[in-house]
Amino acid sequence: MKLRLSCLYTLTKEVSEKLVYPILKDASEVLERGAPPGEGAKIVGKSLSKDKLTVVIESGTYVRPHDAAFRLKNFLSQKLGKEHHVGVKEIVGKLYEIIFDVPATPSEEVKLPYAKSISFKGKTCTLILEDVSEEFLQKNTVDRMISLIKEKVEFQQYGTREEHHKIIYEGSTKPMHFTEDPSQELINRKWVKRTPHRNQFIFGPQITELAEAVKRAYVDVIYKPLGFVEMMFPKIVDWSIWKKSGHARALYHGGFNPYLFITPKTADPKAWEEVCDKIKITGEIPSEDIMDLLEPPRGGLAFAQCPPFWTYLEGETVASESLPIKVFDWSGPTYRYESGGAHGFERVDELHRIETLWVGSPDQVQEINLELREKFRVLMEEVLELNIRQALVTPWFMEQKGVLDESVEGGAGTVDYEAILPYNGSWLEVQNCSNNGDSYPKAFNAKAQKGELASGCAGGSFERYLSAFLAQKGFDPENWPKKFRKYITVIPEDVKFL
Repeated sequence: MKLRLSCLYTLTKEVSEKLVYPILKDASEVLERGAPPGEGAKIVGKSLSKDKLTVVIESGTYVRPHDAAFRLKNFLSQKLGKEHHVGVKEIVGKLYEIIFDVPATPSEEVKLPYAKSISFKGKTCTLILEDVSEEFLQKNTVDRMISLIKEKVEFQQYGTREEHHKIIYEGSTKPMHFTEDPSQELINRKWVKRTPHRNQFIFGPQITELAEAVKRAYVDVIYKPLGFVEMMFPKIVDWSIWKKSGHARALYHGGFNPYLFITPKTADPKAWEEVCDKIKITGEIPSEDIMDLLEPPRGGLAFAQCPPFWTYLEGETVASESLPIKVFDWSGPTYRYESGGAHGFERVDELHRIETLWVGSPDQVQEINLELREKFRVLMEEVLELNIRQALVTPWFMEQKGVLDESVEGGAGTVDYEAILPYNGSWLEVQNCSNNGDSYPKAFNAKAQKGELASGCAGGSFERYLSAFLAQKGFDPENWPKKFRKYITVIPEDVKFL
């Protein structure tokens, strides 16, 4: 790695070369501190014009020039301030050239904000920055840009999620009694009905009862035997939560497609009077006028319930006697801007999601993970009698980095449960189960009284469970498994429409 920074120091008053240049020469020891002999940062050029001092700093792996620039600022302030009452008002990185190696030769162009240019010669990248602020240099933004370029190049080689989808279990064949699209049949029967909003349905009484039956089966087969208790997690998620969980890094990438939420600048009726008047006069919604009255997005609606749960443990040390924590939440809908991925009832923007979450020591988390994986299989194969398979896939926290760790087969990582849809032969992910290791505890500064803290989570949705069930078993209750029918109270009569 080679780095070269041309840094402009604005001093509080004019100085002479005779005064400043000897100080720069004496700074060599400060710039090499912490590095092996001869491998620290070095001043390779300098110029002075009145109160403007330009210093060119070079380094390799040790003591990056943006770090050295602040060491030099402090050194100058100390030497000039004590005797000559001169300080440093501002630092600007006029030109920063960074040359480093990447994991592979890029297959396509790599772009980054704040970069003047990014070029490659084989596996060697040259990143050029111009006129970057003191704050930009001080916050290690440059290091993050280097890491992000490496990630982007690695992701180009890594490809899509489907390339890391390994079937690890295929269930036995169960009877299937339906060959049509269940979404269309649900709509025809008026068991569900689309709303004016994209990819959203209202549940009729019949499908609601089936969803409640799945809940009862979940509690009976999974939660009661394993000791899970219910909680209610927030459904509005502040940016700070997604920044800590890592999701914000993949905004509208890698499947993280949240609905954003905004708040009004004011609730004063006078501020909104003109908007209301336009609606009364035209009967239309004046969207542009409304935008002027809104704050920027504050975060989003819950994409999954796991991240907002962690505010419950954030900054806390959990007593050993309270571990493992085993909870679930299905207290409200979550939202995903599905875009082109939406289809019928199984892929919707507003979904009713089941979040299963557990926290404990690494051994406890892995043990619970394996227990849940078995219970999910029992629910799907023995109660719902679905034709399913299990696939080892890349965990979300690794997928965003474009890597796959094959060691996750030991019980960690993410397993998807997929059910066949007979009407088109595709496989629908119904449920997943993940061991997330220490990613969440570290991100939210949660600790255990003794030892390390880890966590796992599992997600499914009633829409997907019921789509898979109806796609395979159809709408005649006589074809539904007896073990599932016992959880159904009564299927209400269809609503008649004239």
